[in-house]
This record gives sequence, structure tokens and C-alpha cells, in this order.
Amino acid sequence: MAQRSDPAGLKLRLAAAQRLRAVLGGEHFSPLSAAELPDGRDRALANRLITTALRRHGQIDFMMRDLLDKGMPAKSGSFEAVLRLSLAQLVFLPDLGAHSALFLAVEAIKRDPKARHLSGLMNAVLRKAQGNSARYGLLEDRMLLPPELSNGWRAAYGAEAVQHFTDALVAGAPLDLTLRDDDAKLIEALGAERLSGDTVRVESRDRSVDALPGFAEGRWWVQDVASAIPARLLRLPEGSTVLDLCAAPGGKTAQLSKAGYKVTALDSDAVRLERLRSNMARLGYAPDVVEADAAHYAPQTLFDGILLDAPLRRHRHLPPASGSAVAPVGQ
Repeated sequence: MAQRSDPAGLKLRLAAAQRLRAVLGGEHFSPLSAAELPDGRDRALANRLITTALRRHGQIDFMMRDLLDKGMPAKSGSFEAVLRLSLAQLVFLPDLGAHSALFLAVEAIKRDPKARHLSGLMNAVLRKAQGNSARYGLLEDRMLLPPELSNGWRAAYGAEAVQHFTDALVAGAPLDLTLRDDDAKLIEALGAERLSGDTVRVESRDRSVDALPGFAEGRWWVQDVASAIPARLLRLPEGSTVLDLCAAPGGKTAQLSKAGYKVTALDSDAVRLERLRSNMARLGYAPDVVEADAAHYAPQTLFDGILLDAPLRRHRHLPPASGSAVAPVGQ
């Protein structure tokens, strides 16, 4: 008897649930890669589901409290991650269709030995959510931010600024790229506009990042315009040795390599370092890559300069301070 194939869309749903579950557990978010989902359209859709669920985290928290009378079931495997993805689709991505949100959620749960006994609950909860989708779509934007964060921002910047913050959170960021070489024809092919230095911005696109002109040839890398600033402040002679701390996924490492420095890229996250290595190979740069905790790293020789652009802490916590530090050694 021939084995029944998986329904269309299930593979990307399972991959999205696995990645979201990891983030909910405290891991850093990184988009699904081509190695994980080879089809560019599937990968773009899966990443869209994940980022929508993360951006709408506070509002989805409210929905789950409203829908689950007894709260989140204990020892429920991927149930929460699949539910969050499906609520994000039902309420905030209606163009994807309600039927697939329900059907694929139940199918995904059935594939998880720790959650398959909850397939009936998943179906019932999502049907209830479907009936309330219009009401959930009107949830207040204040739910997007933790109260301690929004209250502090409101006091510091005013209510109007906080509304702009939430608007930007929901809209998502445009695609900023750092060019390996200045190329007007490439900028035109990308449909991009110049921003600052070698940074250009793509406001809209109809394909995945790795399908854009110049990606495969390593002619640019993805890097937010603000993230590109710290490396530009490190002005040392060409050939100087530079340590890039918290380096993955490698945007600043690429900038430093492009500037002609001998770069050591250090990070404690093995998974993110694999992305850095892949990015450097595509771009044609060859920094030394070190997997280590920066707090305990003891190089044999001093560096001419150090770049530290530390990431924020995990998504459920706000650090007391964050920022970038750039300095030649001795300063």
C-alpha cells in the first residue's frame, strides 16, 4: 500500500513551528535558511508566519487566554507554537486563507507524538478563533509591547512616539543591504535607493532575499542601515587586526573585511556561526572564526581594534543597557 504523502504546506508549517518554538524557549531568532526549506516561496511564507507571530506576540497572548479556558495544556509539545502560527494567520494574514490555518494546524499536531492527543482541542480552539477573528483584529496596539517597556517609553518619548514604535513593529523593516562594491546597475536591478555610504534600501520585493540580483554572486549582504554605522567608526590602517565580538551572522565582519582589516569573528552561538561562515563564503571573505564566550576569550596577541555591538537579551527580557562600542586598543 502506497504511503500517503504530506499535504501541501505541511512541511513549511512544521519548520515554522519548530523555529518559533525554539524562540519561545529563549533562543535567538534567525530566519529559516535555504538548507532548511529549499523552496524560496515556502521559505518566505514560513518566515512570514514566524515574524507575524512574534510581532503580534502580546495580542496573541490575549487571544490564547481568551480561547483556552484551562490555560495552555501541560507537556503539550509543539501545541503552543502551532497555535500561535495559526492565530497569526487567521487574524493578521487573512490573505493566506482560514481553511489552511485550521487544516494544517491539526495535521501538524498529529505529527507530534507529544501533542497529537490535542488535535481535537486545536480544531475547536481555532474554529472559535475564526468566529472571533474580526474582534481580535481590533485589539489595541498597546498589547504589542510589555507594559514595563511601553510605560517607560511613554514617559521618556511621549504617547505619539510609542504609537510610531508599534506601527513600525507591525509594518516590519524594509530590506537594507550593504554593497560589496559600488555598482549603479546593481542598485537599479534591485530597485533600491541609496541611503548612507554603501548601504541601499529595497522598500518592496516580489521574491525571497536569495533570489534577488547579486545574492548568489556575493555582491551584497543584508544589514540594517543603523547596524552598519559602528564598523564605519573604526578607522585603522589597512591590514590592522580587529576583533569582532558577538559577530554572527556576520554583517559587521563583512564590513571590516571589506575595509581591509585582518578580522577575527567571535561568537558563542554555534548555529549562528554557521550562518556567518556561509555568508563569508558567499561574499568571498575569509576572517578567522572563533566559537567562544567573549567573557573568557584569551587571545595570544592583542588586537589593534575591537568592535562590540552586543545584541539585546532574549525576547522576554529588556536589558538595563545596550549599545555599540568601537575603539582602538588602548582607548
